[in-house]
Amino acid sequence: MKKKYKWWFLSALLLLASTITLAQTTTRTLRNLLPQHPQELRKYTNSGTWGYWLGQNYRFNQQYAEKYYVSGNAKVIGIISHHGGKYAHANNLASFRVYSVGTNKLPHARLASKDVRYADLRLNGAAMTTTFDAPIAVQDSFFVTFDLHDYAHGGYDGDTIGLYSGINGSRPSADFENFGRNAVQQHEHAYEKWVDFRTQNFTNIATHFALFPIVEMTVTGIKDEFVQKEQLTLYPPSPNPIQSGQDIQLRYALASPSTVSLTLLDLQGNALLELMPKRQTVGEHVAHFPSAQLAAGTYLCLLQSDAISIATKILVIK
Repeated sequence: MKKKYKWWFLSALLLLASTITLAQTTTRTLRNLLPQHPQELRKYTNSGTWGYWLGQNYRFNQQYAEKYYVSGNAKVIGIISHHGGKYAHANNLASFRVYSVGTNKLPHARLASKDVRYADLRLNGAAMTTTFDAPIAVQDSFFVTFDLHDYAHGGYDGDTIGLYSGINGSRPSADFENFGRNAVQQHEHAYEKWVDFRTQNFTNIATHFALFPIVEMTVTGIKDEFVQKEQLTLYPPSPNPIQSGQDIQLRYALASPSTVSLTLLDLQGNALLELMPKRQTVGEHVAHFPSAQLAAGTYLCLLQSDAISIATKILVIK
């Protein structure tokens, strides 16, 4: 049975003191899709159709992209993703990529790529992690993508691979003004033809794709680096690394009143500790939870504010 821990907040003096640290690098996994939203691998089921809405299909769509935001500069070091389907050609390749955001708010310049054999894709829906050969510098906003290449011209018979997404409605209507939040590369030889998934791909599905970038950024005590998503701003955890037995402190800011909860997960996405959701006011807050029950290792701390979530990595040492 999961234990519940109540929130409580540190004084302003402690909050200020926590900023007096040496420069350090912090790693976070960003998520637009909240863990409480069920994921699905949606199939085309109409007559004359085949394949997955986010995958190999009768429309021969090739690539699927999700947009993320950071404050200032960051580096993408990998992508966590969820997939399903089957393959007949073990050595066919899929690719995970990073793109810049164009003036049309869709993917623009390809910044990096990592190829993965079909046989190395985890096709049971469980999380898999793909790490790039070198960190990719990004600024303010970027896309991460899953590319199945041009499979319309032979060599792929028996291959039907897809990317998971949230159920319809997992992307809140408040985010609809963000054109290009997720995008699809349609089949086109002359150029990369990107379209908005919800409004330009004949889908009208409000969802987020199961593509979660792992980002790295430098934190200094003079100027706090942070990740911001709509009304929620998350600052680096303190301390990090943390000695087992210390309290983990997490500072965040709300631009509007919202219900906030905090979950500690292992790298497989299993919830280990949860702090009970509580309605919070506008402004900065500091939450903490104990680490005495945690073994040495790496964990993800997920902060949720209504329909928004941001994650950061925490290292526990003995």
